[in-house]
Amino acid sequence: MIGQYAFESVGAPILAANGGMEAFDSLAGRFREMGAEAVLIAALTPVPYKLVTITAGAVQIALPVFIGASIVGRGARFFAVAGLIAWKGKTIADFIERWFEVLSVAFAVLLVGGLIFVKGVL
Repeated sequence: MIGQYAFESVGAPILAANGGMEAFDSLAGRFREMGAEAVLIAALTPVPYKLVTITAGAVQIALPVFIGASIVGRGARFFAVAGLIAWKGKTIADFIERWFEVLSVAFAVLLVGGLIFVKGVL
């Protein structure tokens, strides 16, 4: 709702004043092109999810698509961490806490690479 209804009047001027409009335009272009895949990939990374939600709203990603991709992406992320901790306990919890960002980015890179490969093959 924030991105969809308040971005032009509030968000865009803040980004423009701080020199972030060019970066936002680049990100928004990717969101428009990829739609659900962009939300899904972002949901798996350590990027603050509020940025994802606002960008998705600003580029008018359909609400059902956004909700579905969010549920799958965030659910996968949190259930994976919970499953690993249930399986290996404190040892893996310490490892995840230390390396979570690196592991998340590596997984996202592999996911994007896989999507590019699949789209290129099909």
